[in-house]
Amino acid sequence: MKLRLITIAFLIIPAFILGQEKDSITMGADYAHDVFYSFENGEVKSEPRANWDLAFQTASFSSSILINDGSGAVLKTYPEGDTSDWSTLDTAGYSQWPAMYNHENDWQESAFERFALGHPDYGWGKYDMNTHDVIGDSLYVLKTGDGSFKKVWIEKKVSTENTYYFRYADLDGANEQNVELNISPYTDKNFVYYSLANDQVVDREPASDSWDILFTRYIAMLQGATPYPVTGVQSNFNTGVAEYTSVDPDFEQWHMGDLDTSRSVIGHDWKEFDMSNFTYIVDDSTLFFTTSQSGAIYKLRFTKFEGSSTGKAVFEVGEVSTADVEDVSGKDRMVKVYPNPARQHLKLEGSFNRKTTARLYDLTGKLIIEQSLNGHQAQIPVSDIREGVYMLNIVQGNKINSRKVMIR
Repeated sequence: MKLRLITIAFLIIPAFILGQEKDSITMGADYAHDVFYSFENGEVKSEPRANWDLAFQTASFSSSILINDGSGAVLKTYPEGDTSDWSTLDTAGYSQWPAMYNHENDWQESAFERFALGHPDYGWGKYDMNTHDVIGDSLYVLKTGDGSFKKVWIEKKVSTENTYYFRYADLDGANEQNVELNISPYTDKNFVYYSLANDQVVDREPASDSWDILFTRYIAMLQGATPYPVTGVQSNFNTGVAEYTSVDPDFEQWHMGDLDTSRSVIGHDWKEFDMSNFTYIVDDSTLFFTTSQSGAIYKLRFTKFEGSSTGKAVFEVGEVSTADVEDVSGKDRMVKVYPNPARQHLKLEGSFNRKTTARLYDLTGKLIIEQSLNGHQAQIPVSDIREGVYMLNIVQGNKINSRKVMIR
């Protein structure tokens, strides 16, 4: 089983499941559209993927500028000079320049920042300690999704005004445009987009609090080094996802895996292409548990993918917890469990009633021990259990106190 892990110490979780519902989205032939999806409300918005070239993160002190690599865009840094060479930029040797793409797992690490050295160097520019602006110091050649080439210079970002100044032109200098892009009207979204072909802002993204996942096409680094266009699912900012593989479709122990907020935890590998039948096979033993914008936890299982003919994905989705995950510490802990690691017994101290139950699961979700509790102290024998990491759930009414324990 694959778990994406960020340590969570103690959890309080309602112990009821609200059921799965079947849903689907359609990206269109050749995956022509991006689809923004909310677990609570279904499809929020569908947008043509090819209607933009650059995307600027809206946060005042962000320097992230995405390229539309899912539509075929490639960015390369001009290696032969600095911004003083704007008018004389020469593409001799272009094929040998390293290609740059957005980071598939981090919204904040864009193609324009791939060669960043760390503060105050942000790749396309350097931070000015006096003005707090980022001043562009590099030139770029952008191959857009339609196959045309543009030279690009991000001149500066005035952080206090949340405004970018940039220019672009054909490689020979023709059709030059100088743009002042005020980000402030779009801060309810993660990014504001710009079309170089149409010389205009594209307001294509829904409000950031209205969607959870994005069905899209993007560049992934296969085997760690080879850029390849894939179709899959990316998560909204700060959306936590836990992935479980090779589990039963009825598996509900979402809290055994911790929530990873990386961009592409769901990603593209929940399916694979069958070359013999020229169809996609979906791994329906892979489950995802993910937070929604309201803080609820949803279970997601894909059941069908039709490929480039329709771009249709079919899946089951259902709420498994209506409450936020809470860290509990000190005097607010429901239960004290010790020793951890344990050899002979796990000892429990708390306030247990006759309806309190302890359940010990292995990391596949298999129930190993179930024991009723009562009073203020209890022991769970573990000497006959194989060494390893387990999940102990103390169920009291409609709450579960859950934590990892180790048996040695």
